[in-house]
Amino acid sequence: DTSFMYVIATLCMLKIYQTRHPDINASAYSTFAVLACVILIGMAGVLKGGVYFWIGFTCLHLITCLVLSVQIYYMGRWTLDFSAIKRVFVLIYFDLRVSPLHCIRPLYPNRMVLLTLGNLCNIALAVLGLKYHLRDFATYLLSIFMANLLLYTFFYIVMKLCHHERILVQPLLYIILSFAS
Repeated sequence: DTSFMYVIATLCMLKIYQTRHPDINASAYSTFAVLACVILIGMAGVLKGGVYFWIGFTCLHLITCLVLSVQIYYMGRWTLDFSAIKRVFVLIYFDLRVSPLHCIRPLYPNRMVLLTLGNLCNIALAVLGLKYHLRDFATYLLSIFMANLLLYTFFYIVMKLCHHERILVQPLLYIILSFAS
């Protein structure tokens, strides 16, 4: 059951992202490859969920959050390759030489605030997972997916309002009904 919930949460996040950015599409192959890896990790966590597994999973979780945050912040214009780290350090070096404040001030402040809050929530989930080593890893993994789906839905609504776009009546009704239930 939890495997289907992972799939549903992932596809919901992907649908929200592609609705907001129709020019950026994830291929079906990459989406299902990621889902296969998630189900494999979930199975490994249930069967062999020792301390080293939890540490490795937490590192993978936080690195994934960082990479996805950069991807969302730059709206798909950033690519992850081996020269990306070098480019970042070169840009920081030259920006620091020109103007130190230019490096600190975010280009998209609204996105930065929301992504920082989302990353703080994911760090809190990771700390709780490491601290309490919940016996049911599948439910813990599902809580990560559901929390991120809620965070991304909130992010989508706030960004829509920040760009002065209106929320249509039918989605607004669904939002109100979801809070009521």
